[in-house]
Amino acid sequence: MSISLNPRIERFPRLTDVGCETQSCGGRRLSNLPDRNPAAVIIQAMSAQPQRKPEFAEPPIGVDWTLTFTRAETKKAHAYWNSLRGSRQMPLRTELSPRGMREFLTHVNLVDVGAVSERGASDYEVTLQGAHGLEVFGPLARRRFSAVLSEVTARRLRECLNLVRDSGQPVRINSRVTGGNKFWLDSECLIAPLGDDDGVKAIMWVFVSWQAADDH
Repeated sequence: MSISLNPRIERFPRLTDVGCETQSCGGRRLSNLPDRNPAAVIIQAMSAQPQRKPEFAEPPIGVDWTLTFTRAETKKAHAYWNSLRGSRQMPLRTELSPRGMREFLTHVNLVDVGAVSERGASDYEVTLQGAHGLEVFGPLARRRFSAVLSEVTARRLRECLNLVRDSGQPVRINSRVTGGNKFWLDSECLIAPLGDDDGVKAIMWVFVSWQAADDH
């Protein structure tokens, strides 16, 4: 399968790549990413672009292309996605079933990927939100991220979704939660593409959070 990827890269100022020799995306080459992943090219001018200073120290976002999951729900979700995919790069969204996802269904969110603009931005729309995501972030379904999330949380979520949209590959994300200022929560996500030969049409976002060990 071939996917036409947009050569422009969104800024990822705080992504820490678990499978990267440099352990940072800050303007350096990421060496151990999947083939055809645009994040594997040199990300230019990332640090040079002026950025709005956040009101708090943003927690880093861990990006793991090796998919070394630690939570039972994300492990099962990845195994399910992989079983549907078979020899293809990704399964279709229509192949997902509640019965097949019953062991992790409350953590599943489905996101539609809109058309990519000339600047490389996509309109994302959550079309199905699991109970766990609803509890942490509030209602996201059929609403713009900017209308329901803080500027920082909306940007961070888009950056993670962009990784999968651009690469057509699943990724493991781990970070402290910024939504609702719930910094005491740690999280792990599977973000996996759904689509066909024409590219990524939707994204399966499996979100798991728990109280961080150092916040007891």
